[in-house]
Amino acid sequence: MKHLPSLESIQESIRRFEESEEADLREKLGVGPGIYYLIRKNSTTYPARLIFLDALNQEFPGSLPKAKQNSSEHSWIERHLENLGLEITAPALIAPPELRAEFRNRDLISDRFGGASQQGLVRFPGERIVNAFSEPKGGYADDEPSLQSPFGYRGQGPSGRQSLASPGNRLLESSRIERRPIRYWYRPAGGNFSFLTWAMVAGRVWVRGVGEDGAARVEINWQLLPIPDEHPENWSTDAIAALEFPVAPEAELSEMPEVASQPSYAELIERLPKAPGGPPRRTRVQIETQRSSVARRAALLRSSGKCEWPDCGGMPAETDKHGAPILQVDHIADLAKGGPDRPENMIALCPNCHAVKTLGGEPDRWRSRLSQIAREGHERMLRTNPREAPVNPASGNEGISTSGHSIRAE
Repeated sequence: MKHLPSLESIQESIRRFEESEEADLREKLGVGPGIYYLIRKNSTTYPARLIFLDALNQEFPGSLPKAKQNSSEHSWIERHLENLGLEITAPALIAPPELRAEFRNRDLISDRFGGASQQGLVRFPGERIVNAFSEPKGGYADDEPSLQSPFGYRGQGPSGRQSLASPGNRLLESSRIERRPIRYWYRPAGGNFSFLTWAMVAGRVWVRGVGEDGAARVEINWQLLPIPDEHPENWSTDAIAALEFPVAPEAELSEMPEVASQPSYAELIERLPKAPGGPPRRTRVQIETQRSSVARRAALLRSSGKCEWPDCGGMPAETDKHGAPILQVDHIADLAKGGPDRPENMIALCPNCHAVKTLGGEPDRWRSRLSQIAREGHERMLRTNPREAPVNPASGNEGISTSGHSIRAE
């Protein structure tokens, strides 16, 4: 910016603000209701950008910026005011969001706390805490949130291969490395956005998904673990242990069959832990967090997009929004009871058969028969779908298998 207002002009603008209606001043300057930073003077706060622009307009008439406000503009306004010796704060520092607080939409959240209203991952001005927003119609394959167990949150980037270099993914990665909690906001269909839970970023895995453009691509599935609050001393030992969850570097993507366009069943099996019991089981949280996207994709590959229960009354005629069959991958022997997180213990079922298996009156009969089906299918796939070509996790327009967006594991 060519001109910057002096301290005297800022102080005069504060006096004018005290003597006038804020709405009138905003209308005069063409400034919307959102507030990023505040000037604090004698325990009273004033909207920093509004004061800055009014002072600029008075000292240098006709010099108001033409471009729409953005976070970088707010940042250098904040720096200039601090350089003038003024105390700067922010709404989220004075009155941060309360757990379970509800807002009708993202614009109202932005008006209250600042920050962008369109991005899924943001920091409110003045804070280092990341806010993650999710809703079913948002276009990402986020898991249904849980207040008891880990759930998946897809990375930033609607189309093309996702990367840790994207601004939002960098925010989550820094939160993971620094063990800093995040706020998780969720809006159910037809409901309001609410600050649903504090969470920590327990890990991340690379998965195959579908972008907004309908093309297959590599995505980051962040593993979020709900925690009671932002204070580590109140976290369980299981939660703290989950922070040791190992993550694969982005440089190793070329070696990961789970993100390849057409991996063989054998390639996927080779990526699983060698021990029959699955991943190391130091804590319950780690068991849940390390549920393998590789094993899930192998089970879906084995199913060929069809319910694996031989007496299935019929798959749903509809597909998900990406055109993939609606299947749910279930563990036959529960993970919580020591069942392995491997394809031999996983079964792909349509929603109807899954409900009968879970809620029906003959669970033992179902488990026994499903175990046999999964074992026989596993052995058949190892014979008929061996390792073939080198993995190529291209992010182009290859077709995606039935491990598409809406398929979840339980």
